Amino acid sequence: RLKGYYNELKNSFEKGSYASAVNLLFSEYKDLNKKVKNNIEDNDANLVTASLIEFIKATIDTAYIFVFISSFIISVLGISLSSTILKLMNTPDSILHLSKGYLNIIFAGVLFSSGYNCISAILRGLGDSKTPLYFLIVSTVINIVLDIVFIIYFNMGVNGVALATVIAQACSFIFSI
Repeated sequence: RLKGYYNELKNSFEKGSYASAVNLLFSEYKDLNKKVKNNIEDNDANLVTASLIEFIKATIDTAYIFVFISSFIISVLGISLSSTILKLMNTPDSILHLSKGYLNIIFAGVLFSSGYNCISAILRGLGDSKTPLYFLIVSTVINIVLDIVFIIYFNMGVNGVALATVIAQACSFIFSI
């Protein structure tokens, strides 16, 4: 049965049917895990383990590529459409320039936020829920300190708050790599 599972998984990859491979992987995971733990033949266990590791690596690589491309698109669209978005939200003219500055800075930092969330999800998926929490705590402290510094000492106002948020998110992303 184990060799059949491996062959079916391999065939799904070769045909480019990743959805089938994912469904197969998750539907058989618990049964497969029990068999590996019950000392099945070493060759079969190594073959399946290697296949699972390669599948996980491919999935993580795909997630990174998707996050990078989608973040870039969201940043470009967000910055170029920020005035339109604010007008659609009926933002008062008296704060439109402040709102636009804030929104542009936040959109410019979408990669950091998305990158952290992607890595955090991967770590949690691999069973490590504490590390992403530690990164989030550090990021929150950095954000609070920078908010105070940018507002009180540099008089940056709303743009300072946005910049502090982006810097804190960048720190959590960089620490999590």
